[in-house]
Amino acid sequence: DIKKRQIARDILFNKENVRAVYFTMPNADMYMIEPYQLQEKISSSNFSFRDWYNGVLETKTTYISEAFSPQGVGENSISIVTPVKSSGQFVGIWGVLVDLDSWSMQFDKILNKDENVVIVDHNGNMIIDSKRTSFTGYSDLTSVKNALAGKYGNLVESVNGVDSFVIFIPVTVGSHTWALIIIEPYDIITANTQFIRITYVIISLGVAGSGLVYFTRSKRVTLGKELRQIESDITSL
Repeated sequence: DIKKRQIARDILFNKENVRAVYFTMPNADMYMIEPYQLQEKISSSNFSFRDWYNGVLETKTTYISEAFSPQGVGENSISIVTPVKSSGQFVGIWGVLVDLDSWSMQFDKILNKDENVVIVDHNGNMIIDSKRTSFTGYSDLTSVKNALAGKYGNLVESVNGVDSFVIFIPVTVGSHTWALIIIEPYDIITANTQFIRITYVIISLGVAGSGLVYFTRSKRVTLGKELRQIESDITSL
């Protein structure tokens, strides 16, 4: 089907984060895949077992799948699929496989060396691990469970055996809620906070020292109390 294949090639050419484009029949029989090399590698002819197929049937609109390992690819991807109608009749499904590595590389540009961003889908599958660790227990983390439940916040918990400061955020993706967590080792967070605190106190001492004569003459001020308040404020920050 040259016409459909040309549509698929145009999508591949214009979208660098798309790994493949495909079209299935209404019963989930695979009709075509581009690039064609992937079509040659698949071992199944019917994909009714996939989350993306059942999801598009249920929602009857564009659907974003859970993470899965497609045949012929071997690396985790997600599918974005949409139903196709002709004269009101359901005639097939257009879908794309998204290259998740391209998303990870975008995070690489904005994170510092100690931070890690992890995205987990609605079924607990890891979508992105920006540090590409071998840890597989993200779905068991309290932070991930909280985000999947629609909660925002932060906490300290053990991630892959390391006490970490974790910010958790629910993300709406199509009809689903995914979890986004930002992880940084807790000892690094503590060290950074301590450095800011000490710097702030030193600067405050210098300012207070330069005006000490004025303050002691004009009114009685307990400098220690003021500094303890500064320390309290920066520690909570």
